[in-house]
Amino acid sequence: MRGQAELMLWFKAWRESRPRFLICAGVVAGICLLEVLFEGQAREQLGSKLVPNSYVGYVYRLTYAGTARGLFSLFVGVLGLGGLQRECGLGTAAFTLVLPISRLRLILVRAGMGIAQIGAISLLPAAIIPALSRITHQVYPLSQALQFSLLWFVCGIAGFSAWLLASTVFNSDLTALTVCFAIGFLLGAAEQLSPLGTYLPSSNYVMSGFKMPYLDPNTDLLTGPLPWRILLQMILQAVVLLMLAARVTEKRDFT
Repeated sequence: MRGQAELMLWFKAWRESRPRFLICAGVVAGICLLEVLFEGQAREQLGSKLVPNSYVGYVYRLTYAGTARGLFSLFVGVLGLGGLQRECGLGTAAFTLVLPISRLRLILVRAGMGIAQIGAISLLPAAIIPALSRITHQVYPLSQALQFSLLWFVCGIAGFSAWLLASTVFNSDLTALTVCFAIGFLLGAAEQLSPLGTYLPSSNYVMSGFKMPYLDPNTDLLTGPLPWRILLQMILQAVVLLMLAARVTEKRDFT
């Protein structure tokens, strides 16, 4: 009985997040496809000052430091919304709460599904760009793409956890969105103030390597060791936020 409830819970988490996940994944995949297949047109539209002459630089500017990266940051927030608060509005929270599963397990399954989806989206550029580039007689190193995917994944988990916590605290997705954007803006301002920027590096900078020592700005290649200390900090941050979300879920009255 408990095993069936567990499977039902995972299936329910997938069904609820599936439309958002497929849209997010489709947009990221579409951007990667278009930038590789229509490189010439993209260069003409953006101009030589915006896009370097090298193919590696071109991919970096459009994917890892451009539109795809920006949308990914937004999509992890979209995946973090929902949960029991939304179900209260839909009138389905009572059904979920009567399942023979603890509230802690509810939040862990929801987090697990979101993290898996973020991992899948993070890997899309690494799966598409190096392989598809061969069709256009270009080369983008798979090792570079995989390292960027790791940066995206860890930063995505940290962002997702914050959005998930907000969605358990506030009654509406709009309020959660507003609060998260406000906090993000304040953190972005704090990161510009030394020495706070050393301890609170922008996730966008970490994902793209912009102004970071592990990216060579002349070649747009990751050349130094990845920022393992920063990545560990983000993982710990995500764990703390998920624990807080679980605590709120356990104490909250969703009736």
